[in-house]
Amino acid sequence: MNYDSEEPVQCQFPVHEGFFSFTPNELDELLSFFQVGREPVSHNSGSEDINLQELRQVDEKKRKRMESNRKSAQRCRWRKKRHLEEVTGEVNRLNVENQELKNQLAFVTYHSELLRQENDQLRVESMLLRHRLSALRRVLAAMQLQRFEDNTYNSGIQSLY
Repeated sequence: MNYDSEEPVQCQFPVHEGFFSFTPNELDELLSFFQVGREPVSHNSGSEDINLQELRQVDEKKRKRMESNRKSAQRCRWRKKRHLEEVTGEVNRLNVENQELKNQLAFVTYHSELLRQENDQLRVESMLLRHRLSALRRVLAAMQLQRFEDNTYNSGIQSLY
């Protein structure tokens, strides 16, 4: 479709006058957007062609940036997942270690209590034995005193005869 004049195109279906009115060049350009594999046709100035090229470059950069961002986000999610797995593993390991330490603490506390009770019992026995020894020493001292007195008395009586 190539038109030499800039007159509006006649349509086969009713169009409200003033609502859609395209020049042939505008219509060719619009139709070229819908044709696969063809570059849009532009009958406008060269600056508009440059603008279309710039738009395509911007769109390509945007597409590449979006793809790069998508890959970066995927790597980020993968690192986050791996980190979460590592932290979960560390939490599980620390929970096991914590339980082992609690068991060791309970064992040591139990045996410490047994030793404390045994120590208390030995202190009581030691105190009782000291009292008993003290009492035996008093009995021994009394016996020695009695013997000494008996010896002194007997020696005094023998010296009289």
